[in-house]
Amino acid sequence: ILYRKQKFEEIAKKNQENIRRLISTENYQLNSDTADDRKLIEEVLNKTKSSFNAGSSNDLGRTYQYLIDSLSSDANICLICIDLIQKTDAIWNCSCCYSPFHIVCIQKWIKDGVYQSLVINNNETNSWHCPKCRTEFDQKDTPKRYLCYCHKEIDPQFNPWSIPHSCGQTCGKRLIPECGHICLLLCHPGPCPPCPKQINVLCYCNQSGPTARRCGFKGWSCGKACSKLLSCQQHRCEQVCHTGDCLPCQKTSIQSCQCGKTKAVRNCNELNFQCDQLCNRLLNCHIHECKRLCHRNECGTCPRQGIRTCSCGKTMMIAEKSTQNLKLANVIKKRVPKLIDSMRGFYILMRTDAKTNIS
Repeated sequence: ILYRKQKFEEIAKKNQENIRRLISTENYQLNSDTADDRKLIEEVLNKTKSSFNAGSSNDLGRTYQYLIDSLSSDANICLICIDLIQKTDAIWNCSCCYSPFHIVCIQKWIKDGVYQSLVINNNETNSWHCPKCRTEFDQKDTPKRYLCYCHKEIDPQFNPWSIPHSCGQTCGKRLIPECGHICLLLCHPGPCPPCPKQINVLCYCNQSGPTARRCGFKGWSCGKACSKLLSCQQHRCEQVCHTGDCLPCQKTSIQSCQCGKTKAVRNCNELNFQCDQLCNRLLNCHIHECKRLCHRNECGTCPRQGIRTCSCGKTMMIAEKSTQNLKLANVIKKRVPKLIDSMRGFYILMRTDAKTNIS
């Protein structure tokens, strides 16, 4: 506990010194870029956007602000050392929040975190977290070299006519959401902008179009009723042309239960209607009946088929389905009731004769 307190005080003291030095620096002004600097920034932005074919800065989305910040002389600050990130400094960018850090700072941050977990907390860990967004990274993702934004070039050289920390090549990352196209911006900070390609697409309900739209914003609604057939296979969707699945049908209809014996008026979205009767359909042996409750699928094999044993388990019998057995079973089903009636009549006759002889 004492060690952690001392460590915290040292870091806090160092951060305070950096903040005071940063504020007192003559070059640290919010509008420190001169007119020439702003002109250069505009030229670099136009060069970066040229391959992207963006109509305006709005087409770049959030990426535009990251580009502006990377070109400004006082916009990027390392959140670990609380110091300005110069255009020639070696940096590491978080792949989730896109925050830049001095690569030396992030390496020390990871090392201190692992040491704290291992020595102080007695917890061996194979992961570390981004200082800003707390995204978890594996130890194998520890930055070892200074890479450009698109990770194509090691130790990219500073070029005043390109984005700082950029290799100047086309980004080439797969765009998200996945559309099959790649980012055409030159190597850049921040997330890749929406896909700028023009494609012909139908509306959500496929009733209108095709219409030429940007791939990054290709989804559109025609404003008409969706009219897709709902899962009940009887009614159609009445919502305005929409994305995603249609809502469950809210109407009622006459539906059959799963076994088909009972019909009732029920909500259309209740497709698995089950009555309380036994199935009673003939099993595959064509002798016995299914004793399961109302169900939709096949009844399955007869439980009396296959290898069966007596109660003690010493004797086994293989019950097979055959035409001969089936005929014999049908004969037995027809004749046994008659035989039972005959035996009952014979028994009554015998008792009557016995009473007569006694009397």
